[in-house]
Amino acid sequence: MPFTFDQLRIPIIQAPMAGGPSTPALAAAAIRAGGMGSLGVAYLSGERIVQDIRQTRALCAGAAGPLNVNLFMFPPAFRVDDERAAAAEAALAPIAQRLGIAAPKLPGSAWHPPLAEQLDAIWSEQPELLSFHFGLPPPEAIQRAHDLGIAVAVTATSLHDARTIEAAGADCIVAQGIEAGGHRGEFEVSPAPPEGPSCIALVEAMRKDVRIPIVAAGGLMDGADIAGALAAGAAAAQLGTAFLLCPEAGTTASYRELLRLTARYQDRTVRFTRAFSGRWAQGVENGFMHSIDPTATALPFPAQNALSGAIRTAAAQQHDAEHQSCWSGRALHRIRELPAEQLMETLAAELARHR
Repeated sequence: MPFTFDQLRIPIIQAPMAGGPSTPALAAAAIRAGGMGSLGVAYLSGERIVQDIRQTRALCAGAAGPLNVNLFMFPPAFRVDDERAAAAEAALAPIAQRLGIAAPKLPGSAWHPPLAEQLDAIWSEQPELLSFHFGLPPPEAIQRAHDLGIAVAVTATSLHDARTIEAAGADCIVAQGIEAGGHRGEFEVSPAPPEGPSCIALVEAMRKDVRIPIVAAGGLMDGADIAGALAAGAAAAQLGTAFLLCPEAGTTASYRELLRLTARYQDRTVRFTRAFSGRWAQGVENGFMHSIDPTATALPFPAQNALSGAIRTAAAQQHDAEHQSCWSGRALHRIRELPAEQLMETLAAELARHR
């Protein structure tokens, strides 16, 4: 039987957060608590996706809850001209020198795993939900998912994209408000920093215009927020930033400390940048954002992501949060540091008081 949100005991989805915070342990904890767990596997090989799904299922300890696996819709292959690549490499060289590593060089065109390989892993393991970020998957992928009883979700940041998703035959829409941390799921990359409706306003607009279920995402941190999203017409709420300090999350130690300090003192802003990946993503401002002028030197996504990878890895190893992509939503100041199951239970109790 295909997944529907009515099957959730708690209408909460732990957001997929590719590139570190997403782990099988975090997804399994959300499932055990009665919600939906998610794996952000955009940068993983098919073999690793299979491993992570199986590990998540094993950690669920018999709980039969639903799992969401999230992929990125990477752009078609393209070539970066040598002059532009050299400028991007030169911009990162001083940072690499400070970290004591070789100056990054743009690798060949294999900047991400092949979608076909990743989808083969999905068809093999059959999670309850397959979700996509940055655009629509191929029509045949939606049909294959449906043939296997897998529901399909796609992120939308506008009413136009929501209509497109519904027309393509997807089962639900993730309405990503401007408050959301991490990569902005817009279909086309805007030249200027994103602007847009709040999560609640976006859900309300979509609910008037589309018939398929809507998942609210962005700025939701407690049960009152979730109740507001459900009242606006969402079928469930997706929370990401709220889980970043859970011990089960793959957030690095220095990333965690930056989140704690920023939440406590609010001495840094949470803002959008293209400096890390070439696509707009929201996180805590740090030295890397200030060092790189994305307009002048950042390559298009995912070339910039591939180029900056060595910097981000070295920074994590050296406990240097100034040069990691420390993604976060705008409601970071309300983050709580709890084990994931306890956080889910707390959210459920708060939701019950506000419904």
